[in-house]
Amino acid sequence: MRRHRGASERERERVRLSKRSVASFDTLNTWYYSDAPKTVRPTLDAARRVSSFDEIKQGLDEQTAQELQTRARDYLDRLAAEQDARRKELGVEDALGDVPGVSKAMQVALGEAGIKTVEDLADCATDDLVGWTERKASESVRHKGALSDLDVPAAEAESMIMAARRALGWIAAEPEAEPVAEEPAAADAGA
Repeated sequence: MRRHRGASERERERVRLSKRSVASFDTLNTWYYSDAPKTVRPTLDAARRVSSFDEIKQGLDEQTAQELQTRARDYLDRLAAEQDARRKELGVEDALGDVPGVSKAMQVALGEAGIKTVEDLADCATDDLVGWTERKASESVRHKGALSDLDVPAAEAESMIMAARRALGWIAAEPEAEPVAEEPAAADAGA
């Protein structure tokens, strides 16, 4: 049975914890610095740190920044084209991409799991997409869902399934809430 701590006991604990010294960075023994030699990041004097972003961009000029942005855009475009080609190869309908929240990567993963139409998605349970854990005796067995590798949260998967069901007319769309008009006060009504 657990008993509740009184105010004096909590105060003693607070005082005991406050007497501890603060650990500085030099006294920390972090695992990620254990094998690597210590490096010092270059810093700028305080006046330049306050007045510019030189320390953050570390020598990037505008031309280099634009080149990096162009490379990033090209990579993302190439990735989207590859995913779209794979989606078509799997026979995933274009309409599946119109369901809110379904990305190109998700379309490929869904296609690989045999979910190729909006109706297939609407027919799913959340566990079909995110996976589930089954207990057998004293062991837990994790079953993967169609989107398990993409780490899609259950709430997001559920939202996509419901959107697919609404798109097919299986369930009615949620009505938009109308603003409630304020009624005149009782004093105004009697005047």
